[in-house]
Amino acid sequence: AYIHAGRGCSFKCTFCINSVMENPSVRFRTPEVIMREIKQTLASCKDVKRISFMDEIFPVRQAWLSEFCRLYKEQIGLAFQITLYPSMLNEEKAAMLKEAGLREISMGVQSGSERIRAEIYHRRDKNESLVRETRILSNNGIMVYYDFIIRNPYETKADLEQALDLV
Repeated sequence: AYIHAGRGCSFKCTFCINSVMENPSVRFRTPEVIMREIKQTLASCKDVKRISFMDEIFPVRQAWLSEFCRLYKEQIGLAFQITLYPSMLNEEKAAMLKEAGLREISMGVQSGSERIRAEIYHRRDKNESLVRETRILSNNGIMVYYDFIIRNPYETKADLEQALDLV
């Protein structure tokens, strides 16, 4: 089943629709409202085995996440997957999500080149942070799928080598 925990994104990545919106606000629904929607979905669709949260970025603010994880584990109990911007997790958040049922994350890296991410995509994350977060997810047994934009005409041989090193 597909659910949205919120709408919008605080990042302005050049390849994304959020970068051209005049006033892209980020809105998160309360965990209680999300649990109600999931329960309604499960009542009408008996064969659901997993919940996929379809947000641009899954909310990981500490207080919201703590309440979501507690309620999800108590009331839903199904495996789930999320989409996340790189460098948003730490050990505590990853462990909390895993305990609640997180099994997979889709993460948009876009390029293994820090230069391409910064100059072309307006993303400021560092490869070192990506590697650190990958270790956190691996240590918690969370599967990660990385999204890359390929055949970027701005990538040089050095950019591609840095990307290969990251992968």
